[in-house]
Amino acid sequence: MNLGLQFYITIAISLVIGLASSVVPNKSLKNLMVIASTLGVLIAIGSTVYWFLNLLVLGVIMYFYLSSETIDDTLLKTIILMSTISLLGWWRYEHKEGFYVSPLKLVSESITAKNCQDICQSAIGCKYAQVPSGSSLSGRQTKCEHSYGFNQKHWGSPGQGGDTWINRTWQPHVTLSGSSKQGWYNKVVSTSGSRAQTISISKSTANMVPKQITINAKLRDQGWGNPTWGIYLEGWGPNGRVFKEVLKAPRSSKTVSFPVYRTSCRTSWRRKWYRIWWRWWNPWTYWWQPYRSCSRYLAYYGSKNVLGDPLNNTITKEVNPKNEKITSVSCYAHTRGSGHSLYASTVNWDVKGWKKK
Repeated sequence: MNLGLQFYITIAISLVIGLASSVVPNKSLKNLMVIASTLGVLIAIGSTVYWFLNLLVLGVIMYFYLSSETIDDTLLKTIILMSTISLLGWWRYEHKEGFYVSPLKLVSESITAKNCQDICQSAIGCKYAQVPSGSSLSGRQTKCEHSYGFNQKHWGSPGQGGDTWINRTWQPHVTLSGSSKQGWYNKVVSTSGSRAQTISISKSTANMVPKQITINAKLRDQGWGNPTWGIYLEGWGPNGRVFKEVLKAPRSSKTVSFPVYRTSCRTSWRRKWYRIWWRWWNPWTYWWQPYRSCSRYLAYYGSKNVLGDPLNNTITKEVNPKNEKITSVSCYAHTRGSGHSLYASTVNWDVKGWKKK
């Protein structure tokens, strides 16, 4: 229980009025003092943090009124009940939760502990509400901080850090995932550079408040000109598109070597034999004829840049500052043509957020 200074002051005044009414001889004045004491108790109960405590105590007091024979019996039972609640509140003050919490964000510089807790309970993803140490029961307006994000944690021991309240209605975040892989089949994405083209990768239904998206892909662009965008992730809700993020295709190139050949030629002289028909005694003779021969040989290895393998690229962004709900998520590749194209061997995406309250 988190009982503030207003509670104890109102209870003390109500009990004093109630005790004084027991010694007042005037019956009409006595009844008015009893009514005032009861109203003070109800006002004190209304200043507590926990609504179920308010209903429980109110029900017990009504039972006292119905079951008691005299107003003095009702007042005595009410005094005992409120004294017990006050002792429990004092014990809670001596054993309050004081811890270090991370991460924290400032909500207000001047707000009561009860309002700080109420705002946390109604906020998206708030697990801890923290006020300065020793101030949660004072009723003063102090600094209020809330935990946020997907890695909220506390550590330490009572008496350290600040007065920490835990939101019991908090639920862990949910993650919606998608991929170009569908079972054993992986959908390779390749767009044309000659025209604008859109290729759907995956779609999914959702029922959440997204706060962070991640797109991871192995991809490359056309290898020249301006950068190419890219792999898109969109979230849609009842009122239209909630977020749209894009992953740029990186430029990938590699150097390959290739052989360079040259030709070497040389000229030599060879005998060219022929026959003279009328020289019956020695018909064969020759003359010297030039002969050119060429051969191809490896001169050296050259190098050149060509399109490389797809590169791993990742983007993580915070989205949806207005905390809108989404009902569907779609991931697709889009290029505008005019030479722009991309190739993606794998695509994966995640959307993290909270269940809609």
